[in-house]
Amino acid sequence: MLALLTVDVEQDCPPYLDTFHGVEYGLPNLLELLDKIRLKSTFFWTSTAARRFPTILRRTVDAGHEIGSHGFNHERLDKIPVIDGYRLVSRSIRDLESLTGMPVKSFRPPNLVLPRYYVKVLAHTGIEIDSSIATYKPPFIRKPYTEANVLRVPVSLTSSILRLPLRIVTRILKLMKTRVLVLFVHSWEFIDMRGRVSRVDCTFSTGAEALRKLHDILVYLKSRGYRFVTMSELSELLKL
Repeated sequence: MLALLTVDVEQDCPPYLDTFHGVEYGLPNLLELLDKIRLKSTFFWTSTAARRFPTILRRTVDAGHEIGSHGFNHERLDKIPVIDGYRLVSRSIRDLESLTGMPVKSFRPPNLVLPRYYVKVLAHTGIEIDSSIATYKPPFIRKPYTEANVLRVPVSLTSSILRLPLRIVTRILKLMKTRVLVLFVHSWEFIDMRGRVSRVDCTFSTGAEALRKLHDILVYLKSRGYRFVTMSELSELLKL
């Protein structure tokens, strides 16, 4: 069984806030946790976050994690003309590759919203892997599949689920009979968001509590025999 931990690196609970405290203060704590349990992840950075925090981006790369694109400034691709979307996605890829010196192969759109026609757009930009589908939303796709030469990897659980008590999360995981489990979290979940925004899913169990709960989930999955891989590693394994 394969598992992926993916991280969306962006503003604090966009579009409600435009601060980056999660990147500046929460992300280093997450990197320490992943180093401690020896787990490699795929980090989907917005271009804006990467250009503001190149040192933290470099630390992520130097730790052996994969860097993917999360768009330019967290724009919803279904809310802007496709030519503008293409331009912003292309620019985000160029920015990330320039800052890291490494090719960007994977993409996740803001809010997990990707109009169907964008799959070919991604292929044109050189993206090989898209993680925009959620298994908990119609059409409830559970397995990775290829479309327009792009590997589409569904997300298994919404991030706020991972901040529930471990006994509840493990029950949910046991019900999810899938060979490829994709978890995702946001950088801002690892700072205390209470009092900063009115949305409950952006505030409950954030900060140190979220980090502790994620640690327990990852250790649990490892104990159950899950092998953690990055998006690019998954792509290579599915080719075998």
